Amino acid sequence: DPVHFADRDRDKLRVSLEWLPTESVSLQFFYDDAEDTYGGRPLGPERGEARFYSLDATWTVSEVWQINAWASREDNDIDQSTITSASGTAIPAQTWQARLRTRGEAYGAGLFANPGENVQLGLTWQQERDRSGYQVIATTTPTAALLPDILTRQSRATLFLKYAFSDQLDLRFDLAHERFRTNDWTWDGWVYADGTTVV
Repeated sequence: DPVHFADRDRDKLRVSLEWLPTESVSLQFFYDDAEDTYGGRPLGPERGEARFYSLDATWTVSEVWQINAWASREDNDIDQSTITSASGTAIPAQTWQARLRTRGEAYGAGLFANPGENVQLGLTWQQERDRSGYQVIATTTPTAALLPDILTRQSRATLFLKYAFSDQLDLRFDLAHERFRTNDWTWDGWVYADGTTVV
């Protein structure tokens, strides 16, 4: 079964903190820590860990202008084992274990204005960077059969204008520019040790 369907026991700790050093400045900190254990199966996921940190800051410059910024980091690990059939002489039939890891970082900032009673303007920017790793342990695997890390980067800038005609009707326009880059081997013509590939 896929990992998200697997039976698990999860222990989770969550901490959040908000600080308002002045009337115009606020800071928020958030932390999540989770540990998963999977039991009752000789194969499949064995253990998992997840951690998430974020920090947000907001500065109300005036009744018209507001600025915010944020940063976050996410770490996910999971160990799993499976059994694979032989692939010629390169890879023998064996039970193998893998440590899957994902590291993600994200940053963002925004500038918001209320120049009129019915008008809101905003400019936001954010950037994300994720790296997924596939570390094979306790197995016999040639280098050519190992999966490379996947690095994905994404950036986005958005400009919006919102006009309130009434309490029941708003009109909003968004203009966005987004850039996405990845070397994911499922998209990049990765060739496996036996010559097969993914399209």
